[in-house]
Amino acid sequence: MKRSLLFALIIAAAVAAVASISHATGWFAGLELPLKNWMVKLNGPARDLSNIWQYSLTLLLGFATAWITITSARRHRIAVLVLAAILELLTLAWVLSLYHIFFAPLPCILAVVLSYSGALAYLAIAGRKRAGIPLSLFNGKLSPAQISRLRSGEVE
Repeated sequence: MKRSLLFALIIAAAVAAVASISHATGWFAGLELPLKNWMVKLNGPARDLSNIWQYSLTLLLGFATAWITITSARRHRIAVLVLAAILELLTLAWVLSLYHIFFAPLPCILAVVLSYSGALAYLAIAGRKRAGIPLSLFNGKLSPAQISRLRSGEVE
């Protein structure tokens, strides 16, 4: 299994757990209530989307966001895709309300945002090489020969 895929799965599992637990315990109930009341006012009473679909979509979106962010060379352009995914989740909530199904978009939005930031944090931690630390600390202050001695550990 590729390293990027493995870390994307780990990030997605952690993010999906946080988002699903926050949805299951009702942390988003206060934020979702005005949205649900507005949807009921527009389209009539609606039943809630099944928890299986909600949690599956949360896991899938978390994995997709983390994997695309880790494997992409232009990581900061992925932020545009994250914003597009958030808009599509809000649109999905509206479309499902037309069919009298209430979809709570906040856990999925949280999963997308947390997996994007988690993937960026992983890349910042994993991308830094120990050999580059002396160069970044002493750039312009030491000669290349002295920097190579620092990298190899030959300091007197």
